[in-house]
Amino acid sequence: MFNFFKKQGLKIKAIQDRDLGFYLRRLGVYDQIVDQKIHCNSCGDLISLETIQAIIPKDGKITFLCFRPKCINIIHND
Repeated sequence: MFNFFKKQGLKIKAIQDRDLGFYLRRLGVYDQIVDQKIHCNSCGDLISLETIQAIIPKDGKITFLCFRPKCINIIHND
């Protein structure tokens, strides 16, 4: 289980589409996603609200994966 919000003690496995903006704002990355300044950690494509598929804490940072099957398979292979 991922712990995205350690400070708040919230543990989240999934986020509904309607709540995505709220959580991205809490993470402080909403504007970067909207402005397409964040890349998929796997393929390097730009992440948007439409293509974001996974938010993963990694090495003290938050990384993102897009909706491409090869990128999502990374989650299942870790």
